[in-house]
Amino acid sequence: MDQGFMKLEAWRKADDLASEVFRLTEKEMHSRHRWLALQLVRAAFSVTANISEGYGRSSLGDYLRFLEFAGGSLNEVENALHFIKRNKVLPSPTLEHAEELRRATGNLLFGLMRSLRRKLENKESWQRGLIREPSIDYDASIPSSEFPIPSSEFPVPSSTVQFPVPSSHFPVPSSQFPDTEAPNA
Repeated sequence: MDQGFMKLEAWRKADDLASEVFRLTEKEMHSRHRWLALQLVRAAFSVTANISEGYGRSSLGDYLRFLEFAGGSLNEVENALHFIKRNKVLPSPTLEHAEELRRATGNLLFGLMRSLRRKLENKESWQRGLIREPSIDYDASIPSSEFPIPSSEFPVPSSTVQFPVPSSHFPVPSSQFPDTEAPNA
């Protein structure tokens, strides 16, 4: 029986995607496109890595931030698959399964994010490692086109870095992070 993040449907589907992308790049792509293959595999692996890392975080806000990173990596996978198809690096039918897994991963990932955001907005309790993913919490059948992957709202780092990072640098108000302290003014 899977435990921890491995029990999440979103992680499992992302893992299927990463495995399919790895298989495609190892068996189907010519060595002259190795740079593209490596980028695609890294992006697909990053989706699973960010879901798993976020799952282990101690606050719901941190978990959501890592899920957003996973969504960004999923965008990168979509972009790479588009590039491969458009430039005929691989024939379109070869990519169909990977594209289907990418869509399904997006639906599950963003459904999980909606569910967790609801918990955050309703100030429901949350404990690390106790996230449940029952299908009644969110509808994974909603097409990803209705919920596009958001672009990053994080600011571009300046040459001067402050630690801790002021709460004004995050798109979610610090009041929504009940287990964190506001930085000293």
